[in-house]
Amino acid sequence: MSKTQTTRFSLRPPASSPGWEETLSRELSDLTLATRDLKSEWKRRFGLDAFTHPLFAQAYLEVVRNHSILGVFRAIHERDGGGATGSPAGARSFEERLEQSLLEVGGAARSPESVPVSPFFYLDRLIERTRAEKAEGHLVDLEPLLQVLRFLRPLLDLPALSGFRQDTLERFPSKLDSIPPEVCSGERKEMPPPRPRWARAGFVGLILLALGLALFALWAARR
Repeated sequence: MSKTQTTRFSLRPPASSPGWEETLSRELSDLTLATRDLKSEWKRRFGLDAFTHPLFAQAYLEVVRNHSILGVFRAIHERDGGGATGSPAGARSFEERLEQSLLEVGGAARSPESVPVSPFFYLDRLIERTRAEKAEGHLVDLEPLLQVLRFLRPLLDLPALSGFRQDTLERFPSKLDSIPPEVCSGERKEMPPPRPRWARAGFVGLILLALGLALFALWAARR
């Protein structure tokens, strides 16, 4: 069985490992909390609907293409009945279908062979299945869940996706409503004529100018 699949057995029977159930419960709980924190931070930075935008989907495609994490996603998809290992000859692989699905994001029509593109879909499905198998008393493998989390966490700071961060755009707005109307409409506003130097000097400059004139008048009167 592939390492990317959730296993239902161990080389050691659960009974020979005292406290295995408590340990598994604690580890699964920790991973669930880590998943919640990751999704919260992703929502703050990119929004959970980021994978519905064509430009983001294309940028993500360059990141995930030929990545080993696709093996984990493929195993999850196959366990959901989305395509078995023994598919007919000529059938498109999961990797090809995912790439095509990402390229179709934002289009009017989707291919019948399209697959979910968001990695959070596969993460959620993996957590659901792991919980279900644990509830059935199986000693499940948490490694696939760890692999998905290790793949997703660095994406938060990946330069290739940084241009899509909505938290950065909020600090440095680039929306049209923040631009003066005359700039948006193409109208050129007449610039006022430059003020005289004495006017640009301000209030202090005027006082110094008046004082200078008074001293000059006093000096001229004494001559």
